[in-house]
Amino acid sequence: MNTQDRIIIVIVLFLCLIISKNVSANYKLDETRLNAAFSESIDITPTIHSICARSTDALGLPSEFDLDNPDYKTAAMLAFGETFLSAGIYGVWFMITLVTGGFGIVLLPGAAVVASLIGSPWHRYYLGTDDNSFKIGALYCVTSNGFGLLLIADAISLLVADENHHTYINNSNFIMWVDEI
Repeated sequence: MNTQDRIIIVIVLFLCLIISKNVSANYKLDETRLNAAFSESIDITPTIHSICARSTDALGLPSEFDLDNPDYKTAAMLAFGETFLSAGIYGVWFMITLVTGGFGIVLLPGAAVVASLIGSPWHRYYLGTDDNSFKIGALYCVTSNGFGLLLIADAISLLVADENHHTYINNSNFIMWVDEI
């Protein structure tokens, strides 16, 4: 990338910053209209549940999560999903960085934030954290999910766990399987 291309990119970014600042300065949230829209809205939750029940019955899958009796296999699949989605975000960031000749490096903080949010310990929230959800979620985000290894270790420990073994349900430890070692 030559100097002229870099100058053009800086100018475009500067113009985007100015435009976004002007747009956000003129935007005001009308809470009365928003509240009125919510009060006039129709609850479609029963319709969604019936559609999900029909589609999952055809596949032989459970129709909904039983939050009162969480399943270890479901939590393990959530952990694997969190891992692959986070890795996918970093993969997309890496490809953008390669294609743009290194300019994608400015997107790294954004990619890290999105990957941390998507890679948040949803499997731990599903299993329950004994009112330590904020602490556990924050620690997962700060450590980037244990550099990706913690999610994989959680998933493996959940896959091999005995269903009658309930130490992972409502576990308040940051590393849920630490007592098993």
